Amino acid sequence: MRVALLDSGSGAAAPLAEALAAAGQRPAVVHGGGLPGAPLRLRKIGDALERVPLAALQVRLRGFDIAHAFTPSAALAATWARPGAAVLTFPEAVRREWLAGRRLRLPTLERALERSTAVVAPDETVAASLWRWLGVRARVIGPADGAGHAALYAELLVSGAP
Repeated sequence: MRVALLDSGSGAAAPLAEALAAAGQRPAVVHGGGLPGAPLRLRKIGDALERVPLAALQVRLRGFDIAHAFTPSAALAATWARPGAAVLTFPEAVRREWLAGRRLRLPTLERALERSTAVVAPDETVAASLWRWLGVRARVIGPADGAGHAALYAELLVSGAP
């Protein structure tokens, strides 16, 4: 199975890449280059939305079975690329201030959640924040659990997830 880890520059993909490699997988870390982002940043519009088109194109052209994102904008790229399954991990707990801090953040988050095949939290605290603020039940799989992630990917592919 071909797994793409969409790294948005936060470094959240690195521990999972190592864990998946230790579990016998060969993940590829995809760094979506971006279009000019200054106009969006100056207007406080979204988070890294300028990276979405090129990241989606990379995932689609390279034919990945799974696209695993670590931000809502990367999850949009993952779902637009139409791999076998798209997974969204929230590396940190969701806070109200974060949700309300930028224009288009909440709509981007809503689209990412509705289009992702699975949502993962690295621990119970993050899972509780997802439930509290977004009403989303996330699977708890730690970033060092490569076997757990590989099992999730296999399950999603077998179930024929869109």
